[in-house]
Amino acid sequence: KDVTAMCSPGASTAAKAVIPSPQASSIEGRFWRLSLYNKSAEDFEREWNANFSKLRLYKKKNGHCNVPLKHGPVGRWVGIQRELKKCRDENRQSSYDNPPITDEQIRKLDSLGFAWSLRNRRSWADMYAELLLYKAKHGTCNVPQKCPHNKSLGRWVGKQRQSRKKNSLHPSCVDAMNRAGFTW
Repeated sequence: KDVTAMCSPGASTAAKAVIPSPQASSIEGRFWRLSLYNKSAEDFEREWNANFSKLRLYKKKNGHCNVPLKHGPVGRWVGIQRELKKCRDENRQSSYDNPPITDEQIRKLDSLGFAWSLRNRRSWADMYAELLLYKAKHGTCNVPQKCPHNKSLGRWVGKQRQSRKKNSLHPSCVDAMNRAGFTW
């Protein structure tokens, strides 16, 4: 069947469109279905742009794009975008019935400072700066691992000690920690 006819706005809602994904050129048989929710490619694009606009407003208000899942549809949409990008990077099929994420969509999300992974959200430099603030307030870099008012800093300090023991902490990081008066 002609796929473009099946995806046109006037197409029958019973039509099942099977479109090759961008990765199909490298892996035969990779397809996603537009029709599970009887949406056309235009419907998916319109929905994507609407959610992107909501994300832009969220960022303007909150200063970041890490919308919590409990925030409703935009929170779920953000999670789906992360999954779609991860699937694209790993050249595998997504469990979502969405079209694969496009280069243009990735560029748009990148322009907002979108975090593709929530792991390692904070850079080493950010955490080091937080350690220096802790030292200024408490007079020491000895942050308890279960620091009641800053659990992430306590965990980070513990990881720095472990990384140094394994010889996997970069020498410049070791030097900076030593200059701060960090006790290994």
